[in-house]
Amino acid sequence: MSRSSKEVPVGSFSRKSRDNRSDVEQSRATYQRALALFDQKRWSEAADGFAEAAGADPGSSSCRLFLGVSLTNAGRWEEALEPLRACLDLRPEYSEAHNALGMALGKLGRFADADEHIVHAARLGHPQAATTMRRRGIDYCRECHRPVHRTEPGTFDVNVISPKVGVQCTACDEVFCVPCLLGDADSAFNVPCLRCGGELTVMELDR
Repeated sequence: MSRSSKEVPVGSFSRKSRDNRSDVEQSRATYQRALALFDQKRWSEAADGFAEAAGADPGSSSCRLFLGVSLTNAGRWEEALEPLRACLDLRPEYSEAHNALGMALGKLGRFADADEHIVHAARLGHPQAATTMRRRGIDYCRECHRPVHRTEPGTFDVNVISPKVGVQCTACDEVFCVPCLLGDADSAFNVPCLRCGGELTVMELDR
């Protein structure tokens, strides 16, 4: 192989490396400009910037999170779903993304889906999600992690309990859903707490 033929791929690689660095630097600059717009609450403009940065950096979960939050804050809730789901594809246990997706779904009235993500975020320690969860009158089963709901005080029948209603131990305060408790039992109240063996009661909304 001649010397000149060796130089061609080296030169091409170097040029590509410079191009890649330039793309990364451009993406970072765009991201920083979008963050500044976000801080100014210029949501749609920020969304445009984050969309551009996300296109240049397919592996950035932050670009997709901020894009989704910007779109949500701009009232473009349906558009916010795709980048937030893409963010969770990259980081499945990202509490901020679960919380943001839950909020967007809630704005769209898709409360069952919203509750799944709010609960997931709260379980991961997100403080806003925990507050939203309490405000919504929901919790989550400590066995399967599905959302469960509190009932109005005095409105439940121990023999007819919705699978979506939460049941709580009076001793250790652990929360469970009816399907996880039932098994072969006729009633969820025929079984003790799965953690400590204590007595179970239906969770009620705060008076």
